[in-house]
Amino acid sequence: MWKRVLNIVLWSVLGVSTCTLLIAAMHKKDETTCSAIEIEINGAHDHVFVDRKDVLAIMQKNGAKKGEEISQINLRGTEDQLERNAWVKKAELFFDNNQVLHAIIEEREPLARIFTLQGNSGSASFVLGDIITDNLAMGGTPTINMALNPTAAYNTLKATLLK
Repeated sequence: MWKRVLNIVLWSVLGVSTCTLLIAAMHKKDETTCSAIEIEINGAHDHVFVDRKDVLAIMQKNGAKKGEEISQINLRGTEDQLERNAWVKKAELFFDNNQVLHAIIEEREPLARIFTLQGNSGSASFVLGDIITDNLAMGGTPTINMALNPTAAYNTLKATLLK
């Protein structure tokens, strides 16, 4: 009888100890800081429309910085902010076991670029494809919205309208 009671007590102490250690480890992990940030950009092979500097700026604006406590970094919110950039198709953020924040970015690649009848390429040029765009006046009231990256240059197909 006393062996059975001793067995139950020992197993109970072992179970409580294990739970205590797991809870302490979870709290310790939450208090650790981000040791580094690694950014990987995939998608567009010939042209780079979003670069590491742009991604890092968005991440830092949302509190994802080296030295910040891991528990204070909102990964989902930062992913949402990155995906609001017209050139980012998908963003995935996660921490590894070394407290390194990994950002895997899938970049959009446009299918075509439209120039005005005057051949302008600056703010009057437009990119079509998997991209949201600036205003393109169509004559009358219809418009197309596009988001353009004014700092990038690309090799594109030029479509010309004939009268």
